[in-house]
Amino acid sequence: MNPVNTLVGRRLLTLVLFMLIPALAQASTYYVSIYGSDYNSCDDAQSPYSPKRSVTAGVACLRGSDTLTIGDGIYYENVFNAIPSGWWGAPTIVRAENRNGVILRPTSYYIGFAIDGQSHITIDGIDVDMIHVGDGQPYYVHGGAHHITLQNGTARNGSGTYGSGIEFEGGTSDNQILNMDSYNNGWSPGTCATWCSGSSFFAHGIYLSGDRNIIDGNRFYNNSGFGIHVYNGSGGGVDYNVVRNNEIYGHASRSVIIASGYQNQFYNNTVHDNGMGPFIMGYSQIVTGNRMWGNGYYCMFLFESAHWIENNYCDSNDFASIYNEGTASTIVNNQFGAAGVASAPPSGGSGAGGNTGGNNGGGSGSSSGGDTSSPAQGGSTSGGGTATSGGPLAAPAVLVSQCNYDGTFTLSWESVPGADNYYVRIDYLNDNVWDSPDYYLDGYGGTVITGSVISGQYYGWWVHGGNSSGIGPYTWSTFICE
Repeated sequence: MNPVNTLVGRRLLTLVLFMLIPALAQASTYYVSIYGSDYNSCDDAQSPYSPKRSVTAGVACLRGSDTLTIGDGIYYENVFNAIPSGWWGAPTIVRAENRNGVILRPTSYYIGFAIDGQSHITIDGIDVDMIHVGDGQPYYVHGGAHHITLQNGTARNGSGTYGSGIEFEGGTSDNQILNMDSYNNGWSPGTCATWCSGSSFFAHGIYLSGDRNIIDGNRFYNNSGFGIHVYNGSGGGVDYNVVRNNEIYGHASRSVIIASGYQNQFYNNTVHDNGMGPFIMGYSQIVTGNRMWGNGYYCMFLFESAHWIENNYCDSNDFASIYNEGTASTIVNNQFGAAGVASAPPSGGSGAGGNTGGNNGGGSGSSSGGDTSSPAQGGSTSGGGTATSGGPLAAPAVLVSQCNYDGTFTLSWESVPGADNYYVRIDYLNDNVWDSPDYYLDGYGGTVITGSVISGQYYGWWVHGGNSSGIGPYTWSTFICE
């Protein structure tokens, strides 16, 4: 060992430690209270007896790794990209003195808390209420922000085109959302029961993009869109996210969608009393140990490929099955109770061996693990044509599309013998996910529909017949209106 190199290394280590000690020692705590004054200096505000009056003024005192403690009360303001980054092991903290005792209620602008590109920040116990803003979001994190923690707070009354209670977008990664309540976000929560289009679709409990984020122990309810929406609209990565231990309920037409990405985990969640069960898309998602009951239609919808679906408990949904139009998924050890709306199921888990007690899925996707359920209804095709089915209903015939002069389309099909109603999906093919240009229409009594169209863009559409026995196979087609 070279003694000169050893001596230099020791001196460098001593210098680094010497530089870190002042930074750690200088972390300060500042106080805000509705009884304070913004005329108090930042030095004054380090005492709870001479606090700042506004959250904005308190945040302006912060440096990286400092803490701001806010007293109970309603604060009519927002915090926009003003919190400085902390660092690993020493985040900058903005916290309520008592959980949800602090209500941030802006009267203007469109965001309550905004974080743009910063890192290592914790927002703890703050209720953000956008009731006075006509087009606003409670929490908005973007611009590649990372290691942001939202915990123990509330996001409510978001509204407008993008009114999600909590939104992480723009390549954000390694963030945590813990023990939050996100509810009543959207133009008119609960009104999009069958025909879903336009701005209300975007008002989710949480919209999450990016990689390696954790959504744990939260409650998402009564939002116009999905309770949880995992997807990256810009086409970037949305991989290895963990969604666990959450409760999702009261969404009139949806519940959860894992819309893209790879090996996202959805486990130990409770999904109940929503318009539909979870949608699982993307590739190789892992869905285990969830309890899904009292939802419309199927326990779960599978699309795309190679998912792992195990140890889920499904009861009292409209159909006692998993709807499967994906391929190469492993679907094992799931338990199904009776169909129909009933009280909450017991806390029991899944049986051993194969899936038990109901249909394992509709569509053409494969499963493994010794499925003991009854045959699935439904079917799928690739690129068009009519699917086959073991069910009593035929696929609709003669799909006709017409483009109208006023920027709308009209779609029609021949009635299916034995069908009481129809289930229609119209997919804007440019983005491969359900969003504003797409349409759901479930339990529809006619054979002609009209909707808005984006000129010059391809749409795919398919129709199933339905009756009290379930949903039959579909016929697929495409159209474009110039």
